[in-house]
Amino acid sequence: MAIANLAEATGIKVIRDCIDNDRGIAIAKLMWGYLKFGKKDKKETEDIGYWFDYQDQWQTPEDLKLRPDRFVDQLYVKGAADFEKSKEIEEKVRKLVVDWETEDKITWALWKKVLDYSYEGQKMTLGRLGNKWDKVWHEHEHYKAGKKLVEEGLKKGIFKKLDDGAIVTDLAKYKLPDTIVMKSDGTALYITQDLALTKLKKETFKADKLFWVIGPEQSLAMQQMFAVCEQLGIGKKDDFVHLAYGYMSIKGQGKMSSRLGNVVYIDELLDLAKAKVKKIMDGADFSGKAIDKVSEEVGVGAVKYSILKVGRLQDMAFDINESVSVEGNSGPYLQYTVARTNSVLAKMPNKQISESANKWQMKKLNNEEMTILRSLARFSEVIETAAKSYSPNLLCNYLYDLAQKYNNFYNKDRIIASDNEDFRLALTFGVGQVLKNGLKLLGIQTPERM
Repeated sequence: MAIANLAEATGIKVIRDCIDNDRGIAIAKLMWGYLKFGKKDKKETEDIGYWFDYQDQWQTPEDLKLRPDRFVDQLYVKGAADFEKSKEIEEKVRKLVVDWETEDKITWALWKKVLDYSYEGQKMTLGRLGNKWDKVWHEHEHYKAGKKLVEEGLKKGIFKKLDDGAIVTDLAKYKLPDTIVMKSDGTALYITQDLALTKLKKETFKADKLFWVIGPEQSLAMQQMFAVCEQLGIGKKDDFVHLAYGYMSIKGQGKMSSRLGNVVYIDELLDLAKAKVKKIMDGADFSGKAIDKVSEEVGVGAVKYSILKVGRLQDMAFDINESVSVEGNSGPYLQYTVARTNSVLAKMPNKQISESANKWQMKKLNNEEMTILRSLARFSEVIETAAKSYSPNLLCNYLYDLAQKYNNFYNKDRIIASDNEDFRLALTFGVGQVLKNGLKLLGIQTPERM
C-alpha cells in the first residue's frame, strides 16, 4: 500500500489488485479440518453428505467466541496434521480437490462455507489497517484458462512435452532453468494459473507495468513466468516487476508457519501495540473514548512504521517496545512531533500564517531554521526517489530526520513572542504539514494531540 501511495504521489495512475488463491490442496486441508473436527459434539466424521444435510451440527466462530479467520485457521492446522498421518487420509483429502474440479455441488458448498469465514476475517483486518483493493481476482474463476494457454504454447513450439506427458518450458535464451507448466496427469501448477491471470490483467487494466509483491523465495518462479508471458505474446518481460521483500519475525520467536500453527497474527500485534500505547497514555487528559481512538491510531502506526522503516529486502525482527517508543526512530515519535506542531499553532488561533510571508526574508535565520528549510525543500525529491526505487524506508528516514531537526529547534529557540514569531509559526506549520503528508503516504494516521 505504501509503494502504491508513493507512486500515486508522483502522478502515476495506480490500480491495487490482489489474487486470492482459493483452490487446491491447501484449501482441501482446511475443508477436511472443518468437516472432520468441526462438529459441536466433538465426534469426528468424514461424511460430507451428512454435513451438507445437517450443517447446524457444526461449530461456528460465535460458538467458540473466535474471529472467523482464527476459527478456520485452527481447523486448517488440524486438517494439515491429519493429512500427514496416513496415505489413506491423504487420498481422501486429494479427492476433495478432484470433486471440487468436477464442480460437485456438496463439495462446493463446503468450500464456500470455510472460505466465507476466512474472507470475513480478512475484511476485518484490512479495514483496521486501512488497506484497500480496487480489484480482487479469484483463482477458481480463471485457473482453467491457464491450461488452454499451455496447450496453445505447445502447438506453437514454445513448450516441449516430456516422455511422461508433462509439459515443460524452453527458457534457454533467457538463461533460466526450465520449469513444468502442466503435470503428466494434466493438472495445473501455480505458474499455469499465473499465466492466465497475467493475460487477464493486461487485457483488463491496459497497464504499462504490472507488479507482483511476493516473497523472495518466488524470485526464480517469477522470472520464469515473466519469460513465458513474453514467449506467449502476453507482454514484454521488462513490463513485469517482482517486488520481493525481507522476512519478518518477532524478536525472540524465530520463523513462523501457518501449517505448524505458530503464527503471530497481525491483529494480536496491533492489539499489543495499542495496549502498550494506552498504558503510556495512562493519566493523560483524554476521555476514555478519545484514549481508545488515539491509542489505536498510534498503535497501528507504530507497527506499520516499524515494518516500513526497514529496507524492503532486509529481514527484520519486530520489537514491540521499540516500535511504541516516543523516542527514537518510531511512528509514535513522528506522530508526537505532529501533535507538538499542532499544540504550538493552537496557542495562536487567530494568527494568519500567510499574512507576513513577504517579511520573512527580511529576518536573519539561524542555523536550526535554515536546516529545517533545506529539509522541507527536499520533500518532493524524496517522494520521487522512494517511489522510483520502491523503497518506503527512504521516506521514513526523511521524516525521522525532519522531526529530529524540528524538535532540536523547538528545544533551543522560542517560537511564540520571539523576534521572528511569524516565520517560526510558518515553519512549524510547514513541518507539521509535511510530516502529516508523509505519514499519510505510509498509511499512518496523525492524532491531533497526544
